[in-house]
Amino acid sequence: MRIAAIFSGFDIIIDDGSHASWHQQLTLRTLFPRLEKGGLYIIEDLHYQPPGIEALYPGTRKTRAILEDGDALAALISGVDEATIFRSPIENDNPMDTGETAIIRKSR
Repeated sequence: MRIAAIFSGFDIIIDDGSHASWHQQLTLRTLFPRLEKGGLYIIEDLHYQPPGIEALYPGTRKTRAILEDGDALAALISGVDEATIFRSPIENDNPMDTGETAIIRKSR
């Protein structure tokens, strides 16, 4: 919150935090307004939410589901031009190596 109060005008913001849905959504709601028009907000490792942290916030909808639901996304943040989820081309048995990344473009 202190960083959001001090800085604004970001062209790109990358969320590489705890990966918990509640934290991803709090950060998105807090920092997305600080993004310049046309800027990109990136959430990496969208596919992985740590079970221990997720258990602390029961009932929190997965961030991926919100990004796929236009009404839910509009309720969380405004000014979204496009939200796209990319899956890593790496395919193997290690779930940490097959990630999903969301890229959200702010309207111009």
